[in-house]
Amino acid sequence: MWCAAAESPRTKPTPRSVPYLLIGYAWTFAYALLEELQPGSFVASITITAHDYVARVMQMRYFNFITLTTVGYGDVVP
Repeated sequence: MWCAAAESPRTKPTPRSVPYLLIGYAWTFAYALLEELQPGSFVASITITAHDYVARVMQMRYFNFITLTTVGYGDVVP
């Protein structure tokens, strides 16, 4: 039987984290669009083929969230 009181607080994103994630995904696709319009806008340590859109979006997502969290990076640069 499901009970709301027994629910773990980590099962759903908190209301404060949702806008942060939406901003992150919006910039991810903005970066992917920039890379699509001007190939070579980003330089990475791994090479992605021109038609591998999933890998490109994952790379832009990584770059974006590392930048947003100010963790730092060095393997992907604009």
